Amino acid sequence: MAHQLKLPREESKNNRIYNQATRQPIKEKSFLLEAGQGKNVNGNIFALLDYIRQDSRFDDYEIRLALLGEKKEEWELKAQKYGIENIIITEFGSPDYLRALGISKYLITDNSFPAYFYKKPEQVYLNTWHGTPIKALGRRDIANAISLANVQANMAKADYLLYPNRFTKDIMMSDYMIERVFKHKTVIIDYPRNDALYRKRFADEIRERYGLEGKRAIAYMPTWRGAGRDIDAKEQVEREEAVIRDIAGALSEDEVLFVNLHFLIGNQIDFSKFTNVYGFPAEYETYDFLAVCDTLITDYSSVAIDFAGTGKVIILYIYDYEQYRQDKKFYIEPSELPFPKAYTLEELRDRLDEKGTPYDLGEMFRSRAQGCAAEKVIALICSGHEAGLEIEDYAERGEYADIAYFENINREESRELIEELMVKKQSAAATAAASAQALSSAEPSLIMFQNALRPETIEYLKEIGEKVDYIRISGHLYCSNFELKLLRLFRKFGIFRRAADKIYRREGMRQIGQFGFAEFKTVQCGNRDRLEIISRLKD
Repeated sequence: MAHQLKLPREESKNNRIYNQATRQPIKEKSFLLEAGQGKNVNGNIFALLDYIRQDSRFDDYEIRLALLGEKKEEWELKAQKYGIENIIITEFGSPDYLRALGISKYLITDNSFPAYFYKKPEQVYLNTWHGTPIKALGRRDIANAISLANVQANMAKADYLLYPNRFTKDIMMSDYMIERVFKHKTVIIDYPRNDALYRKRFADEIRERYGLEGKRAIAYMPTWRGAGRDIDAKEQVEREEAVIRDIAGALSEDEVLFVNLHFLIGNQIDFSKFTNVYGFPAEYETYDFLAVCDTLITDYSSVAIDFAGTGKVIILYIYDYEQYRQDKKFYIEPSELPFPKAYTLEELRDRLDEKGTPYDLGEMFRSRAQGCAAEKVIALICSGHEAGLEIEDYAERGEYADIAYFENINREESRELIEELMVKKQSAAATAAASAQALSSAEPSLIMFQNALRPETIEYLKEIGEKVDYIRISGHLYCSNFELKLLRLFRKFGIFRRAADKIYRREGMRQIGQFGFAEFKTVQCGNRDRLEIISRLKD
């Protein structure tokens, strides 16, 4: 198989900058925070950043926030409103970002760091994710899981995976298939962003600004609609504008509607064309503003789960339910949630007369530390304080019955071997059932593969379902051109063995974290570099 000896100049340069940074000493007093890969300024990341800057213990820390250029103005508005100073804004993907990712002590994201990210052992990595999953993820929605490989790799590399409830933790671990790959700790605690719902920091100021005395403030916060994140935002804006027009027409004189569209769309609607309709103002963090609202209208968004603890009215306006469920699978059908539902505009108008009441979401959705999550999370990652947190250590979680590596799972010989693994799992499960154990108690098998998620591969993974676990491995080596040439000399002449070993180990850690695999039952791979990496995964 041919080996790629040259990367595009810019990519090679970025790999060189980042890989050089990973060889530098860690800057002990430093944070790098990132929300939605630089696309978002709100949520868990803002809540943690706000707390860090209020705590005098971190006055001499270097704190960076990664943002895309178009988000800097919004950040400046928020920083001024909240009095947040001494934050270094770094352009996502820039040389400064690459260096910070390589040398910062504390790394925090609510999504995933880029595929080239390699966590050094001295770094502390917290992944908070960004919501309770109502819609299917991972292998349950494999057709739309375009970032499967990078999400799996990030989860496997994290020191702490933070989830707001057990329901979210169980789904993320199972459907991203890392229960036996992840070897660190999960943390169950209320989301840091939810602290704002209980402190109501700007309540009086906002009510006075919008003249809300004696009026009902209603928030409309629809979910992201689309497969992946590349859907035409213009299409979604047009759809939401029509919905807002309908809702605005149903409002009474003493009701005011505030709209917050998904951050991937942004508030691109001109609200001045409506009466008593406004966008969420950019200077307030989303949940600080939501805390002032009396009623929440949403659809399939996890914001409903977050807001439920306030005891205020929540209405699920699911006017497109039948169409939506054709494209999306649900973990929880809207009908199973304890919130009032409206399928038509008339029903929505009737539901607006509902009174607030505590919603019982059950033990699986119960969160801890309401109102002080940010403080407890920072104490955990910086000082190891676990009090008040539900911690689960996955260091001894169990092994796979068999592990196999395939360069291409669409080949006939590959599928024959995978079929053997699935038959073995079913046979073991049947034995477990016969001995009165749960069917799921049989140890699963794991396949690792390089295929891109194209239609043929997706259809096969749908067929596999939960019969085996799988991890998609990127076929790309994140090396500089110099390193690629060095590997070529190693392959050809066996020289530079020590340097090549370091590169291969780094690439293995980059793609699957610090998990030490057992022996591979099968390895089908003709790429020498990939075989060298695989051989080091067993160490």
